[in-house]
Amino acid sequence: MEKRKIKLSLEGIAIPSLISVVLLPLVLLGAGSVFLRSGGFSIAQVSSPLSYDPRWEVDPLTEEQRAELEKIFSQKFTFLKSGSQVYAFASYDGKYALKLFKMKNLLPKEWLNHFPFFLLKEYRYRKVDLRKKNLQLAFGGFKTAYENFREQSGLLFVHLNKTACTGQKIVLTDCKGKEFILDLDTTPFVLQKKAELIRHRLVKRMESGQEEMAVEEIRLLLRLIAERLRMGLKDLDPGIKCNYGFIGSVPVQIDCGRLLFDPAVKAPQQLEKEIGRVVERLALWAEPTYPKLCQAIREEGAKVIADD
Repeated sequence: MEKRKIKLSLEGIAIPSLISVVLLPLVLLGAGSVFLRSGGFSIAQVSSPLSYDPRWEVDPLTEEQRAELEKIFSQKFTFLKSGSQVYAFASYDGKYALKLFKMKNLLPKEWLNHFPFFLLKEYRYRKVDLRKKNLQLAFGGFKTAYENFREQSGLLFVHLNKTACTGQKIVLTDCKGKEFILDLDTTPFVLQKKAELIRHRLVKRMESGQEEMAVEEIRLLLRLIAERLRMGLKDLDPGIKCNYGFIGSVPVQIDCGRLLFDPAVKAPQQLEKEIGRVVERLALWAEPTYPKLCQAIREEGAKVIADD
């Protein structure tokens, strides 16, 4: 009897309608995956409604810096990757990376101003308070790096307030080849020299038989981290593989969006703890494929800690 009821209920449904019900979620899923792969980039995603804030002001450009930026921004920038807080674009010549903040993700939605948060305190934290905190950390981290750790992070310019300092618009190309015109003066952005990620560099060295160079670059990277800690700069982002790299033979910290001053990290025990953490992460990555490098990583870490 139950089977007959099911059969009768299906007889009243048109086949095309049934197919639509089945296929529509699949189509939407496919479209969503394409959107995610492209990073979902649009000018609206990076546009800022924020008014001037003195906390984010940096020194004005010199004439030399202005000329350098004008030359850099005269070329197109193509989509590189989408992170949790920024879209990254690479310059046509491959020398520079332009990071645009995901303002849509970092700012609370306007309609939330009228939401009865006394009903959902956790929701308010995630959708309002946490976003404000992340925005302040991101802007503050890059400003701190630009003013105190510029060479060590490859930063060329940090633009967080709306200004009239560049007077320039640039062409961006997303991963599907669509072009966008971006007004730099009205958009928060970070411009860095483009670096090669640490793991890519080490793989290249090891696969080409340059083990000594790989060990030397490990040594330079750990000294960079020790230098940052001695300056009292703490990094709230524990990541390594996408946070450090090399520009030529020079190690740099690529992601500075979580840097802040904390004198406590200058203490020898804090340096030992942080260097030890980085060493273990790198050694864990190297051990299955490059056991000799794994041992060298631990040895270099011990030397850096002993030098403190």
